[in-house]
Amino acid sequence: MTTAKVAFLASSALVLTGCPNIASRTTAKTIGDGTNQVWFAVEAKGVTVDNELDPVGASTIDYSNTHWPSASVGYRRGILDYMEAGGALLSGLNEFYFDYKLNFVDSEYFAMAVDPGFGFVPFEDGPAKVGFVQFDAPLLIDVAPLEWLTITMGPKYMGVNYFRGEDPVLAGRSGFQHWVAGTLYVDLRVSELFGVGPYAALAYYLSSPVDQSVILNDAGVALSFRFGGTASGEPQREPEPEPKKKFVECDDTDELCQEQSAGAYDEECDDDDPDCVDCEEDDPDCQ
Repeated sequence: MTTAKVAFLASSALVLTGCPNIASRTTAKTIGDGTNQVWFAVEAKGVTVDNELDPVGASTIDYSNTHWPSASVGYRRGILDYMEAGGALLSGLNEFYFDYKLNFVDSEYFAMAVDPGFGFVPFEDGPAKVGFVQFDAPLLIDVAPLEWLTITMGPKYMGVNYFRGEDPVLAGRSGFQHWVAGTLYVDLRVSELFGVGPYAALAYYLSSPVDQSVILNDAGVALSFRFGGTASGEPQREPEPEPKKKFVECDDTDELCQEQSAGAYDEECDDDDPDCVDCEEDDPDCQ
């Protein structure tokens, strides 16, 4: 079989069966306990094959293909303030995909989360007749310079296992393969309930049974709708309680006492004011 046919079949297998999911269409920040989110994306998927040298060293070949448009749709559910799960139909509604996000850093301007996922194409499709299972280990990193803008970087490792190739060349490609990928996702919050998310992703093939490099690319726009629960993109941590005000009785000439008791009540506490605490002037622990 010629090198050109190898490249063509490999590319067709990746694009036409629904190539592995390389994009992360979510932020590190969770959507909130009890919140639901549905999203829909329209995207373009491409593959570039650089067959550096054919098996007998006679020639080289480059091949690229782009599939447009492709649709993906998904659902996410907030389980806890720092945890959520999702399911989706990806790559032209051809791949089933599930993920589980755990947020471990959450602040107003910065957040981090892990979002392991599992996907599969359980049926034969396309002229190459192949399917696959996929395992993802992404790290999501948020930078939120504005209240309505979050930029998410998503490097990840992917393990993909192809199977059921009827062509002898593709059958020889069956087995576990290693990829590295990265996504840049921009979450534009039009409102607390609606968002627009353009994204772009690249993936590089680390292992191949043939002397060949493969690069996948994915770019699209996702629309997301939230309902129920907190339905908010703000940090879900409990606010810190405000310190109780205290009454401190100071002499008019005692500047140190007056300085240390700044912000305290300047008159005695009312009996029905639970936020006021009477302090003696010589009680430093209270003051």
